[in-house]
Amino acid sequence: MSDTAPATKPLVRPTPPQNLSGLIGRIEAVFRLLARYDSSFGENGYGAEGDAAVCEGWQHPIIKTYLRSKGYQDRHDWTEHDLDGLYFNLVKLLGRYEATACLLKREVVS
Repeated sequence: MSDTAPATKPLVRPTPPQNLSGLIGRIEAVFRLLARYDSSFGENGYGAEGDAAVCEGWQHPIIKTYLRSKGYQDRHDWTEHDLDGLYFNLVKLLGRYEATACLLKREVVS
């Protein structure tokens, strides 16, 4: 028998719940901007801005598909990493819409 005690595992403390409200707020702000370009981000597909765009944004097929691919029930199951990825992709989508709008505006002016 050995005189040394068996090694004990260090205590693992549960991580506190993340406060993701700031990140969710940024995503919802992007939904409001997207509603200007994509009617599916607006209330009933009419491109309504404001709260309607936020409600419709979370129900958008892109978001629903992402939820299902991760096995999530709703956005409250998402991690900070998931929300960061979603935000990044929505900003990219917004950039594409804005670039297209600029090109169309130039064509009209020309």
